[in-house]
Amino acid sequence: MTPDGKFLDRTTVRFERLLPGPIERVWEYLTKAEFLASWLADGDVPKTVGADVELSQQTDRVAIRVGGIIYGKVMHYEAPHSLAYTWSHRQASEPLEEAPEADTLVEFELAPVGEAVRLTLTHSRLQPDIDVIPRVGAGWHTLLEFLDARLTGREAPNFPKFFESLLPRYTEQVDALDQ
Repeated sequence: MTPDGKFLDRTTVRFERLLPGPIERVWEYLTKAEFLASWLADGDVPKTVGADVELSQQTDRVAIRVGGIIYGKVMHYEAPHSLAYTWSHRQASEPLEEAPEADTLVEFELAPVGEAVRLTLTHSRLQPDIDVIPRVGAGWHTLLEFLDARLTGREAPNFPKFFESLLPRYTEQVDALDQ
């Protein structure tokens, strides 16, 4: 299993990672503010399908201060195995009514593999913009490195440097889709 994501097409990227278990612990890192803030954003993911999701990347608790707020709606919630919510990222200075529609979809699937947990993350319904989709791939790859570091107790990489180092790899992968 490679840490690299794979573009299934110009609108979907998928990652598979083997993380240390148990599955309930990994689930907490996907849904509870105190754990989410260590690798993605601050806020709880509601347990109710149809509930609003609001995860802030700007609070003092967030390890990666890239700015912005993630808005969406819970589409699926089956603890501790699968979670899906729509995703719209906007800067905090951007009025909510001007934010893009939450039309992309982020899905997390967890499955036990011995003592470990296989995480499958799929981000779909992306706009097929050649400048954006490699950044989505490199962004998730970097975020998943932070998640893995939190779960294993090791030091996470420098976010901007690691992200920038991955961009060429994901740009090549997207370019190959056109051939």
